[in-house]
Amino acid sequence: MFALCGSLTRRSRYWYEYFVLSFRKNPVKFGGRVEFSQDSYRTTNARRCGFQAYRTSIVLSLALASPAIAQEHISENLLLSLSSRQFQFAASSDTIRVALPDSFIIAQSETLRCGEYIFARGTDYHIDYGRAIITWFGNRTDCDSLILNYRVLPLRLPTRLSLFQLQPLPQDSLPAAKLELESLVSPAQSTRRGFAQNRGANLVKRGSLTRGLSVGTNQALTVDSGLRMQIAGEIADGVEVIAALTDQNTPIQPEGNTQTLQEIDKVSVQLKSPTFNATLGDFEIAYDGSEFARYSRKLQGARLAVGRSPVNAPAGATNFHFTASGAVSKGQYTTNQFNGIEGNQGPYQLRGDRGQIDIIVLAGTERVWIDGEPMTRGENNDYVIEYANGQITFTRNRLITADSRITIDFQYSDERFRRSLYSAQGALSALGDKVKWQTTLLREGDNKDNPLSFTLGEAEQFALSQAGDQLAFRDGAVPVTPPARGSYIRIDSTVMFYRYVGSDSGNYNVSFSDVGDGRGAYRFRSFGNYEFVGENRGRYLPVILLTPAQRHDVVDNRLLLQPWRGVSLINELALSNLDQNLYSSLDDGDNQGHAWLTALQIEQRPLQFGKTNLGQIALQLQYRSKDARYRDIDRSDVVEFNRKWNLANSAAISDEDLLESLVTYIPVTGWRWQGSLGSLSRGRSQSSSRWEINTSLRRKSWPELNYRIENIAREETPADSLQNFLAMDSDWLRQRGNASWKIGRFTPLAGYEAEDRKEIFADSLGGFRFRSVTGGMAVALSRHLSAQASLNERNDDTRTLQGLRPASTSRTQTYGLDLKQWKALALNLNVTHRERTFADATTPATRSDLADLRLGLTPFRRALNADVHYQITNTQASQQQRVYFKVEQGRGNYRFDPEQNEYIPDPLFGDYVLRLVNTEQFIPVAEVRLRSNIRLTFKELLQPWAQQNGESKPSRPSWWKSYLTPISLNTFLRLEEKTKYPEVWEIYRLNLSHFLDDSLTIFGTQSLQQEIYLWENRREQSVRYRLTALRERNNQFLDEGLRRTQMQHELRLTWALSPKVTSQTELKLNREDRVFDSAGRNDRLVRSKQAEIELSYRPRPALEVANRAGAAFDRDLHETADRPSLRAQALFLRPRVAYALRGKGRMQGEIEWVSVSAEPAGQVLPYELAKGNREGTTWRWNFSVEYRVSSNVNFSATYLGRREPDRPQTLHLGKVEMRAFF
Repeated sequence: MFALCGSLTRRSRYWYEYFVLSFRKNPVKFGGRVEFSQDSYRTTNARRCGFQAYRTSIVLSLALASPAIAQEHISENLLLSLSSRQFQFAASSDTIRVALPDSFIIAQSETLRCGEYIFARGTDYHIDYGRAIITWFGNRTDCDSLILNYRVLPLRLPTRLSLFQLQPLPQDSLPAAKLELESLVSPAQSTRRGFAQNRGANLVKRGSLTRGLSVGTNQALTVDSGLRMQIAGEIADGVEVIAALTDQNTPIQPEGNTQTLQEIDKVSVQLKSPTFNATLGDFEIAYDGSEFARYSRKLQGARLAVGRSPVNAPAGATNFHFTASGAVSKGQYTTNQFNGIEGNQGPYQLRGDRGQIDIIVLAGTERVWIDGEPMTRGENNDYVIEYANGQITFTRNRLITADSRITIDFQYSDERFRRSLYSAQGALSALGDKVKWQTTLLREGDNKDNPLSFTLGEAEQFALSQAGDQLAFRDGAVPVTPPARGSYIRIDSTVMFYRYVGSDSGNYNVSFSDVGDGRGAYRFRSFGNYEFVGENRGRYLPVILLTPAQRHDVVDNRLLLQPWRGVSLINELALSNLDQNLYSSLDDGDNQGHAWLTALQIEQRPLQFGKTNLGQIALQLQYRSKDARYRDIDRSDVVEFNRKWNLANSAAISDEDLLESLVTYIPVTGWRWQGSLGSLSRGRSQSSSRWEINTSLRRKSWPELNYRIENIAREETPADSLQNFLAMDSDWLRQRGNASWKIGRFTPLAGYEAEDRKEIFADSLGGFRFRSVTGGMAVALSRHLSAQASLNERNDDTRTLQGLRPASTSRTQTYGLDLKQWKALALNLNVTHRERTFADATTPATRSDLADLRLGLTPFRRALNADVHYQITNTQASQQQRVYFKVEQGRGNYRFDPEQNEYIPDPLFGDYVLRLVNTEQFIPVAEVRLRSNIRLTFKELLQPWAQQNGESKPSRPSWWKSYLTPISLNTFLRLEEKTKYPEVWEIYRLNLSHFLDDSLTIFGTQSLQQEIYLWENRREQSVRYRLTALRERNNQFLDEGLRRTQMQHELRLTWALSPKVTSQTELKLNREDRVFDSAGRNDRLVRSKQAEIELSYRPRPALEVANRAGAAFDRDLHETADRPSLRAQALFLRPRVAYALRGKGRMQGEIEWVSVSAEPAGQVLPYELAKGNREGTTWRWNFSVEYRVSSNVNFSATYLGRREPDRPQTLHLGKVEMRAFF
């Protein structure tokens, strides 16, 4: 090989530069662990020949690993060139993963575009170069398909190489003659036959099984167990199993701030085949394809689906599909509709069917619409949601105003009853799908004999039996017999009510129930504290609400006939039975109802006049009838159905008849016209008629146009002729249109929206009118830079007998700037500003501001890496209260210190858990967030490179550069402010003099962390200096305002004294002030000095002996009338021994001795002094063993102990655990 150096040098260099350097960011793997090095290709002239021959031998050896590959491709690919590829796939609004047809994709060589627009890697999509898979994040786009261009290495190398073909072991029962015959079969045939005989042997199984015991002081023996297992694979011909199993029931709801959710306790076993599908465990059921039986739920139980899919069935064959399920529903369905609040992005509280707010929203069940448009969950999309407390907040991408119409469907749990669900659906198609029949049966019912969070005695059950469909309750006030004391006293005046006087200060204990806003007489102030505000002015009553068990049944039958191609006749009949109180037979006469639908659908078909093609046309006609007693089990109407038909939300339920037609006409491709005409009547007192015309134009190189106009006329006539003065007629005209046209780099935008509503009463006139005009421009300045701006003005008028009167004027400005990876700079900016003024001088003007700025800077070969994120939001903050609940010792995170009258952290032996309870007091605030992370590495900054002959050659650094090279800097800056300060511009421009205000700031924090490293990440020696500066103001907790400041210096020195001895020294200087507004909390003015040193000795690799010693000198400068300032000195030693069992495990033992002295002696030390230790001597010990019994089984044991001067007994805790992996 070295003899060929002269002739191969140039060619081998080309192989290496192309094949290796192109993949240094994404190493190519071949079967085993062979990878190309990421080292730069640089050699001196004297050593170049040897290295070139060596690297050439590597490339040629890999290329010749397969003789067939070598003979076929080496000659034609000897001189390589990069090949370009183009791949097209359909765009989607959901996250999808698409496999690419090529391997060996050059890293960062791809571009994904929609027309001229180029998407950003990492933001819009992600590509796995090694697996050749692209993940599209589901961002909105106008294109139906996306085009991916990339470069590949034109080699057909196998991704897996092996010397032998794996075959299953022969069965011992097989005769020798048969074994000899099978030995002559080809390896591929043998493999297939072995797999057929050993179904299930190739199942992919992984998971863990845990069993453990724990026992401790004042703790009973506890058995801990955990099973997590995932199984996937084929267990028979065409039968696949997918299973996720666990025996851990975690009540933690996932965070609702991402588009996809990670549910950690989901359990399911699924069997799939072309004609069979069975699921046991957690699943989501969704019935569609009908008008009245649309149904979607998250369930836990069993589901079975059998039948033949029409896609796989022979033409003209009869197809049958049947699905049945029996499960426990985790929640019940409800809908919330409300308008937004001007200048308030949230949070908005979701409510149950009675208006209650003490609910838990089931994760992932919500469907959110704004103005009829569906929203997407996620911080980078439209909204985020807190499932645990049922609060939704809209992001800066979606401006919320008083005109925003918000509709939310969701499932929630109020933990009242266990709800069971049974469903079945059968579908039959025959005569080549000309006849289709579908039957759906649904039942949701509470288990009335098994309430969850309460018990029903004989008195309660009797009250429910007499209540019928009305609310039932019992008195929530219980008088207390001395010497016991309650929290309320009874006030007997004109109106009798209960007043909260504090714990153990009253003579009544009172329980309150949430009956809905405006139905109660009390409001919630804090945990256990309810305040009387007057009848029908609150949402709580001093009663215990008796929630009845309910049951809802729906049976739906649907027949579809297709006598001709493209023509469908649909008939559907549904029956419902809703029993709102299973404990009572009263009021059951209105439980049953029915609904009916008949429809004619003509699919799109050519329209001709003689031989002239006039385009295409489609037709839909439907009639729907619901009687007053029919109740939907899920959403059957379109979103904003009442708005569509100009109906009042509070209209009484009555018989409903709806007739509607829709005609679609397409004269040319890309131009669509639609016309709709319909009428709706509810009983004899209310009727509506509407017509609608809309058009859309979307043709290449043409302007894009959308326009819709509709009119709804409604008449209301009271059933009682004596109330004719309440008669009302309403006429509502609505228009909406927008247009855009791409002209070169520029895209002008225009929009118009107007509504005019007239409401004519017997003796008055009402209604409103508004007109909204929008204009804007989008421009693509370059391949990397684009910008857009728009301005909207809306004028609202109120209609009276005297005519139209101006009500308000609002102006909204929106700006956007996007710079995608231009050299070392990336920038994304979105700003929305809205102002609304009112004609009534007594109504104050409102202002809304939303902004999101992301800046990334990576110059000097990424030696400087800066990331800045700045956000502005108008939102509201709810005050919170800390509530501690008593639990078993060892199960909590806090313990109560009676001497300090505080709860202090104790994660090992704590007997209290902390819960944050939100109150109903929401405060509008302006919120600003700024986060910045800056990293500077002098080694990369000062390392020059001279490009000579196409190669990189380092130059000798100057003396001063050698001193700066070991230095690296990290800077973390965080600023957050939620404030009621009226001059919000001062907040937005970060005028810190208005931050952290005692009366206006709800929550604010300003923190700076600066780190300076010498020889970072070097094991032999390293130095780190860290400065932490913090200022914080917190007024979000009830009666617990806090101002906190901190300044801390840390110095850490790591030094290897020898190959076996290392040391680490840490010095800390801390100053922290905690000042509370409430008199019941103790202030802290802590000054702390700490020094620690640890010596570690390793006589051999498996054994480590270490000792950490330190001292702390702390002071609390806060003085009170009965307590002077405190001084505390702490000395501690912590010897440690660790021994590693080679390849098997590890044993470790640690003992800590702490001695604390205080001045003056005998005073109770705050938790912040002496590292949380009390005056005297404290002993702690910790012994643990981890042992790998086998490759898949681990054993661990831990024993902890603590002896403290303020505790009468020594605390012990022991845990043993066995964990198996498979």
